[in-house]
Amino acid sequence: MWRIGLIILAVVWSHNAGAQESPSLNEDDPRFVGGVAVGGNLTHITNDSFDGIHRFGPNVGGIVYARIKGEFWSSLEIRYSRKGTIGVRTDSSIAHASLYFTQYLLRLDYVEVPFALHVFNRRFYHFTAGVTYSYLLSSSELYSSLQLYRVDDKQFPFRQHNFDYLLGGGLHVNRNLFLNIHYQGSIVPIRDAWNVPIELGTKSQRNRMITLQLLYMFRWRKDY
Repeated sequence: MWRIGLIILAVVWSHNAGAQESPSLNEDDPRFVGGVAVGGNLTHITNDSFDGIHRFGPNVGGIVYARIKGEFWSSLEIRYSRKGTIGVRTDSSIAHASLYFTQYLLRLDYVEVPFALHVFNRRFYHFTAGVTYSYLLSSSELYSSLQLYRVDDKQFPFRQHNFDYLLGGGLHVNRNLFLNIHYQGSIVPIRDAWNVPIELGTKSQRNRMITLQLLYMFRWRKDY
């Protein structure tokens, strides 16, 4: 994944190296600038006994940037976002004197509302820090060892309301296309330890993810 990031950075750098006009948001833009975003999440759930296993999920939504002063901007976004885990581990059975594979699949569907502050460089990148409110729409949890089990989300529930921190930044391909990358993590557990099935862990669980988004910004010049 880091190779892809380096390639993208090199392309954006070469694209903007000779540019006469900065593609960053600046004081020539209206106070509010909107856009649409589409991308993907590389997600991970801590303390699920499949620690280190990741899942890819989509994200899509809309965003509005608001100028505070100079290069300082804020943003409010609303998006659909999928998180979870896919994992396989090897277990043993004393009764059957054999080894077997345990498979695990967790899918969490959220509506997220990130609020962030940004510092825009005069050239082609910016830095971001903020918080995200997440509302759990649905969850699906399956694991199979010697047989398939569906975890009852009423008996072992995830929190419906969550808060995350986010850190990251973005690259500006041109005036209308931004490429954002963020690291996002749970401030409070998404599921308390006593709600985790004993087969899947013994500690409280949290979301961790890297988010990559392509933004199309609806920008026009302020000619007055």
